[in-house]
Parts: sequence; structure tokens; C-alpha cells
Amino acid sequence: MENSTAHIKQEIQTLRKQLSLPPFAEIDSTPSDLLVIEHEMLRYLAQFDSPMTTLAKMLIDDGIELPHPDSLAANQLTPKLWQVIEGMANRRHFLIQTDHLNDRDLYRLLWNVTLNEETHQVDSSMVNCACFIDMAEAGDQEGEEIFLQYYADQEDRLDWLACYPFDVLPPQLPLLNDRDSRLPRPELEA
Repeated sequence: MENSTAHIKQEIQTLRKQLSLPPFAEIDSTPSDLLVIEHEMLRYLAQFDSPMTTLAKMLIDDGIELPHPDSLAANQLTPKLWQVIEGMANRRHFLIQTDHLNDRDLYRLLWNVTLNEETHQVDSSMVNCACFIDMAEAGDQEGEEIFLQYYADQEDRLDWLACYPFDVLPPQLPLLNDRDSRLPRPELEA
């Protein structure tokens, strides 16, 4: 562990220099668990200097095929969707607010938009780093409208109405799915 801690301390100083941050002055007295978090955060920030890629490319590199949504039969769709969701989670990209979409619409939105947006790679060993992708914010429909229709409770809706008294509050609609509670979530180390 001591050799590992020394290596992490050295990498922290190197990354701080690469990112034009001041040296970590109290590095010798910092608990090792905080050093690991600092190291991962700096590695994450350093990713912003690396070339951009897409989740589609990362998933394909991982051996996950991404067939066109319309080419999938009904019995193929849900397993493929979950394979993509798990593959994204393995790349530290996690979906939130998906229950307003059925499986085909979610896969279509992922396939057409989300998987093709430029992003940075998050190394799977960087367990305290994660990217969250809000599917209520993806696509053509206004994210705030989706939130108000499907996810906002009565208090959220009243607060919104107080802020925008001249706007029309969209009707509250039932969620189409119960997927969000089963979506992968990052397991963070402390």
C-alpha cells in the first residue's frame, strides 16, 4: 500500500502540473482515501485534454452491436436496450429520468442522439467519477416540459407556476415505464 500511495502522490503532483494547478502542499498528511479521490478527479479533468469520442464508438469498441431501432423485433429490443444501458454504465455513463419513454423510444433516442454526442472517456477504474445523462433533457421536446408532465410532484408544479404565472402548466401524465429504479448507478468508493 505504501508503494501504491507514493505512486498516487507522484501522479497527483504530475497531473496538477499538467492541468496548471498549484502543487498539493499538504499531500504527505492527506489520508490515503482522499488521495485516491483527488487522483481520480484529476485524471477525470485531464480527460478534457484528450480527444473527444462518442458513446457509440466506445460501445462498438466494447463489442456491443448497435442495430438500427427499426431493425429490432419486439423480442430483441428490450435485451438490446439493457445491453446498451449496461455498456454505458461500464463506461461510467449513467441514464436518469427514462420512465417517460417506452423501450423502443428510449433505444431510438439513444441511437439517434445520445450515443452520437461527443463526450470524454471516463476510465472504468475512476470509480468516483461518473457522467449522468438526463433523458428528459435529450431529444426534441423541452426538458422542463417533460419534467413537469412526468416527474414533478405537486410542490414542484406549484413552484413552477409561481415563477411563471402567465405560462400554461402542462398536464401531469402517468409514467410509461418503471425502468429508472432498475437502472445501474455508480458505486462510489470513499
